[in-house]
Amino acid sequence: MQDTMQELCEVLDLIPRADDSIIKGILFDVGDVIINQYDNLAAEIVFILYGIRESLTMEFFADRGKTSSNPLYVFEHERADDSTKAEDRARRGTEDWLRRQTGNPGLELSAVQFGQIYTSIYKAENPEIILLMRTLGQMGYFVGILSNTNSIHFRFIMENVPGLKHVVNSKHIYASHITGHAKPSAESYLRPVRDFGIKPEQCLFVDNSPSNGRGARRVGLKFVLCDPKRIFDAVKAIVGLIAGTSLIRIST
Repeated sequence: MQDTMQELCEVLDLIPRADDSIIKGILFDVGDVIINQYDNLAAEIVFILYGIRESLTMEFFADRGKTSSNPLYVFEHERADDSTKAEDRARRGTEDWLRRQTGNPGLELSAVQFGQIYTSIYKAENPEIILLMRTLGQMGYFVGILSNTNSIHFRFIMENVPGLKHVVNSKHIYASHITGHAKPSAESYLRPVRDFGIKPEQCLFVDNSPSNGRGARRVGLKFVLCDPKRIFDAVKAIVGLIAGTSLIRIST
């Protein structure tokens, strides 16, 4: 562990000041980048509570990123001017899904139960990414968060990832339920670029999704794919691109 931390510090020492790099701003996704995400944990809870096959719950959760009829899709892809109402719509939509799967029309899902199930997918933050974000900020780079998320997940992450609020300025947090722009729409990437006051090619985006990376590249951003099982490799790729070195193969 000590050797790994020393190696990480050696890599971070290669980061030049922002004034000396083509890259001026870095945007980080949340799930499986800043914090690890395990949809199967929610599936296990749903199986224990309601007896629904884990594969069905996994499909329901996976579907929230691509199907507009999924009640969680709207929750994560549209701006919520009233988070309480948005959370209740998502809860009721999930409750209806549970009723259909169990054949129990009287089943009730409380707000507390919904929140517990919905946030159970997050397990542990990646300290390497947090340290990278802090170092980048100290070296003069714009550091932001760009995530397709919702009010429940957003609250949970900000409350349970130590130090995150200290490494990113709140005005540089771009959550889809706040901005109304979800990845991979062009505006989701261009809005933070404009706020940073830089050009798209001066901005680097880090995400675990190749499709979101393609969206970023289409509007001119650089991209590094983050494999949650190989976080240190992602850190080396990010630093390598910023420093103009080849510490590891980089996806651009």
